[in-house]
Amino acid sequence: MKILLTEIAGKCGQFSCSEALDTSLYDFEMQSLAEAGLLIRQQNEDTYILSGTLRVLVKTACDRCAKEILLSVNREFRYVLRIGKELECTTERQCSDEDCEMLYLEEAALDSKTILAEQLLLAIPRQRLCDQACKGICKECGCNLNKKKCQCGESNADSPFAILKTLGTGAK
Repeated sequence: MKILLTEIAGKCGQFSCSEALDTSLYDFEMQSLAEAGLLIRQQNEDTYILSGTLRVLVKTACDRCAKEILLSVNREFRYVLRIGKELECTTERQCSDEDCEMLYLEEAALDSKTILAEQLLLAIPRQRLCDQACKGICKECGCNLNKKKCQCGESNADSPFAILKTLGTGAK
């Protein structure tokens, strides 16, 4: 949804939208439309404050056992929208929290899909687990260790490193 900021001039604009976001490049897929509530208010001539919420259901795989899982994303966000080009710095500097919230727009129009896609990517956890206690899969035989115990790790008595298991246990 395109939102024209010039129509909000001097007041607040409240918007609700449902968007189908393109997740084809990522390792998850949306199970529902992205539901968003947006509140935009003008701060000065070329600066607006955007506050919003995002709700969506996402299907992905557990990083340890590859079981299919559903993640419920419920995220609040805030941006400072500035119309115009970003000032270029001639020296290197550290970004502040305010810099991370700043969004420069070339024209006085906001595309909600772009904002919501960015917020969805930020909301997906780096490590996705079906359960915090997930044991994953066996690196040798590939069985799901949450469902059954395999015998792979116990058959290494012939290994030249098997003697290292006795260190620190008092066995000789």
